Amino acid sequence: MKKLRTLLFVVIAMLILACGCESDENQENNPENPLIEIQLPTLSITEVNEVLGTSAKLTSGVITTGSSLIIDKGFVWGTSPNPTISNNSVSLGQGNESFSVNIESLEAYTKYYTRAYARNDEGISYSEEITFETLNGLIAISTTLLNADIFHNKESDLLYFTSYERDVQGNPVNPMKISVFDYSKNQITIEKEFDNITWTDYSSRLFESTGYHNDRTELYIINDFGEILILDGESLEVIGTIPSPNTSQIFRSKVIKINDFLVVANSSTLYVFNRNTLELVNTISSNVNERGIVAYNDFNTNELVVVSFNTFSTNSSFRVQRLDLQGNQISSESYDRELGGGRDLLRTNDMIDFILTGSETAILWKSDFQSQGEHVFDGAKDIYISEEGNSLYILGFDSILRTYDADDLLGLPTELPVVSTADNVFVDDDQIVIIDYPFWTNQSEEFVDVWIYYY
Repeated sequence: MKKLRTLLFVVIAMLILACGCESDENQENNPENPLIEIQLPTLSITEVNEVLGTSAKLTSGVITTGSSLIIDKGFVWGTSPNPTISNNSVSLGQGNESFSVNIESLEAYTKYYTRAYARNDEGISYSEEITFETLNGLIAISTTLLNADIFHNKESDLLYFTSYERDVQGNPVNPMKISVFDYSKNQITIEKEFDNITWTDYSSRLFESTGYHNDRTELYIINDFGEILILDGESLEVIGTIPSPNTSQIFRSKVIKINDFLVVANSSTLYVFNRNTLELVNTISSNVNERGIVAYNDFNTNELVVVSFNTFSTNSSFRVQRLDLQGNQISSESYDRELGGGRDLLRTNDMIDFILTGSETAILWKSDFQSQGEHVFDGAKDIYISEEGNSLYILGFDSILRTYDADDLLGLPTELPVVSTADNVFVDDDQIVIIDYPFWTNQSEEFVDVWIYYY
């Protein structure tokens, strides 16, 4: 009997201990109700579809709601593993239905990590993490007829595209439209139309007509009346107009901004305007069909130098005009190029001691224009010189971007394969912007898609 009482006491003690442990465990799981175990929602693996350069579609579903109803659900993403709602997130409301969303404003050519999340009264849970990579390319604009000249505003991260509509016969018609693309946000910020600027064989009157004045970028357009319109680089508002000195001659000209002057190259004349007063300062006769020009400061002589090139590819002549700081002509000399002709791909700036000309990238040394015969690369589609003058970028017809040290032009470059249809290159700090559009089929395409790629 005594043994029976002892055994009964042990059994009761074990039951009390077991109940106490269970109570503690339930208390830890749910302090308000120790009889209910906490359960968080469970989610299916996120699916990623329709990935583009700056957007992607995310889809997920609820497997279980957990121990209470779902009060919030959505997606999180970031460029590092295990993103949470403290990173980029989007909320898609409550309920246990499947859910999806298009996320935008992503960086092109970038790896992202993403998870679905769901929250109930007990807490938040995440789905299994997956990764995706945005495409290295996005469509900037689609238009019916794109002008060949594209301009770069590095200060504001902008690109300028000009385009026209077509009539029923397929011919370009006014007005000309300028579209401003912000490549830091990957979106068109403003578009504006301008009448009386007639299409002229792929190139409207813009050419390289951009400049920097009073801490802002400007665009310069010559309309059908020979007037030079000065546009604000961000709003595209007309902030100044220069009357034409000679409508018939200035009709198809190029404008270059240097210091406080606008230099307009024409078939046989250089016009020099004061940008501040908008007055004509000087008219210089060149006697040849020169419309392609570059201009730079010669800091050794404290002079402005304007180098003009013959329009026609069969003519290799060029002329060097030296002006004082008031825009008055000091001297004029003519030369013949040993390599190249025409007015295409003329590049220089104040920080380098050479001018590059033509697809052969022939070198004209500023210190001695008679010393010629060297070229950097034969087969350039576009050329970009860094603002500091230390790097030269040549986009070749072979779809290779070559980067040269400007102090060693004839040395070996670094090579970067790019998209096969690349047409233009711009560089902003360490970011290379490649523009692709079907230039040679431009006039036969119903619509033209302009693609932007980043490297």
